[in-house]
Amino acid sequence: RGNKKKAEKVVLVSASISAMTTISIALASQFKNLTPLFQSIAIILSASLTILVAWDGFYNHKRLWLLQAETVNRLKEINTDIRHLEATGSIKQSTIDQLYIRYKEAFGDFNNQWKELRIDDGSQTNNKKA
Repeated sequence: RGNKKKAEKVVLVSASISAMTTISIALASQFKNLTPLFQSIAIILSASLTILVAWDGFYNHKRLWLLQAETVNRLKEINTDIRHLEATGSIKQSTIDQLYIRYKEAFGDFNNQWKELRIDDGSQTNNKKA
């Protein structure tokens, strides 16, 4: 939920800053005596947007939210299967082993994708420096 909220906030704040930047530029052309003030505001807002977008690009909250949601859904499916097996009353050791493998795979896949996301971020940063 945390990454979902952060992803939503980034979109809303980015859109708001963009709108305020546009308004500041428009006001600068309308109020000639305050042009330097509105231009300064537009520059500050634009720089803030750049920092916000870079921050979100580094942490990639939307992608993390999707990864976490996928993992939670897989774990809920495993939990549903466990409850179904408990209700039937016939649980074999081989079935328990299969459920355990699915459980480990869910976390393993999440960790691998998270690691790939971090590596991709690092390689993109390194490519930009080159």
